[in-house]
Amino acid sequence: MTLTMRDRVVDVAEELAKFTVVMVPLAHDLNDRYSERKEKEKEGRLLTQAEKKLHEKVKPHTYIS
Repeated sequence: MTLTMRDRVVDVAEELAKFTVVMVPLAHDLNDRYSERKEKEKEGRLLTQAEKKLHEKVKPHTYIS
């Protein structure tokens, strides 16, 4: 790896570290989703994908003539 390429990699790593330090305190707010809050309120917890598939209701096909 050339010296200039190494310098770029180090620059990117430093920026990532700075970004992480700034964003960690905000992570909870950034990961708070309406659909997840709604599911927690209804189910008491988040369901797994397998549980969601079991709860899915098969919708009948609507044919338009």
